[in-house]
Order: sequence, then structure tokens, then C-alpha cells
Amino acid sequence: MNKKIFNLVVLLVMLLVLMYGLTGCSQKPSEEEANDAVIKEMEEVYGDKFTVIRNGVNVSNDLFGTNPVYEVFLESENLDNKEIKVDYRYNKNSGKYDYEYCNYNFIKYEEEILEELEVLDEIYDDYKLLLSPRADDMVKVSYEEYKESENTLQMHIIVSPNASKSNKEKDFEKLRKSLEENELLISRINIIYTNEEDVFDELDSKDEDDIIGYARLNGGIEGMFYLDEDYKTKDMSRWVEHKKSKTMEK
Repeated sequence: MNKKIFNLVVLLVMLLVLMYGLTGCSQKPSEEEANDAVIKEMEEVYGDKFTVIRNGVNVSNDLFGTNPVYEVFLESENLDNKEIKVDYRYNKNSGKYDYEYCNYNFIKYEEEILEELEVLDEIYDDYKLLLSPRADDMVKVSYEEYKESENTLQMHIIVSPNASKSNKEKDFEKLRKSLEENELLISRINIIYTNEEDVFDELDSKDEDDIIGYARLNGGIEGMFYLDEDYKTKDMSRWVEHKKSKTMEK
């Protein structure tokens, strides 16, 4: 194949891909139609009433943006108008929506989960807790079903430098046993022991999305634990030491 023919083939392929992308875009429903479809599905699944607050960022997972993930944020009538986040894809072949993430169950049961985590007050004198869903399907479940589901929850515990690092293994074991006794399966647990009191205090002024990175960049010891369905730690669980980043040195 000579160079001219090769260039022509490449050009034709690019045109076909572009036409495919534009066709796909034209087939996607409007934002209003998509929001209505999401609300209808949510109301059918959860028996609740929802209102769209805003639409979020659309994230494409390929170069041509042919299969993007769309975000929509909703208010829930039954959950005191707390903000619910839904991620979905539009399948232009089937004309249906594929729901990839919905934190309704987490918002609904968060207070009950936190009550069962009060054991942390007995283990750590001073700490900060970040609790979040690892993955949430759009399905209606009871609290018992939700808290026993593997790969549903994750938490980060950031511990004051005043805590004894020499007891870190025993303290984690106390936490693990408590989770097992309460049948609360948090399948990923990160425990960060900070080195400096002022860094620990500054975490309160940080956005939730920035807290974990800030704690790591300032150095410390972190335990990364993964629990299986029997509440046993997986082989990948380990302790690691973070050196203070040069960008954080004054």
C-alpha cells in the first residue's frame, strides 16, 4: 500500500468514527428528558419523590466520547431533602439507561451506620472519620442487607499524633472484631496516623475530597485493610509509611 492510499484509508476511518460519534450524540435524549427518566426510575425503585438539583460533569471514558457517564444530583422528599447522586450511561442501541452509581441507600442508612461505629470513641482518643460508599447499585434493600453487603462501604480514620502508634495493630483488631460482632461489613478501611498536631488540626478546614491527600502528603503511617465477607483481612492488607512531601515542608 503506497502512502497516498494509506493516508486516504486513515482519513476515511476518521470520518466514519466522527460520523458515528455525531450520530450517537444526536440520538441521546435531551438533558430534561434524561432527568425525567432518572426520576421515574428512582421513584419506582425507592417509592420516594425526587427533584433535580443540578446536573454534574459528563465524563467520557474514550477518546471520542462515545460512552460518557452522566451525573445528576437529586433531592429526596423522604430523606429530608438530602442530596442524592446518580451516575448513568445512555445506551443508544437499546434506548435505555444503565445506572452505575446511586448513593440513596448510603444516605438513608448513614446515621445508623455511624451509631454502630461509636466503638471508635473507645479505641481512639482523637480522630476524624470519613465514611463513604465504595459502590452503590440502584436497588431497594433493608438496613440489614445493606450493611452486610461486601464492597459497599469504605472508611478513612485519621488519627491524632497523640495516639500510640505501637498499639496500632491491637487497635485495628478491636475495630475489626466490633464490625464482625455488629455484622457491619466495611470492606475497605484506611487508618492514617498523622505526625504533626497542627496538620491534624488543619484537616477541619479542608474540603472532604482533600483531607486524605493532605494527611498523606504531610507524612505518617497508614494501614490499608481489606475485609472479606467473613471479616478477615485479605493478603493485600498492609501498613505503609508516608514521607513528608517536600512541597509541604516549610
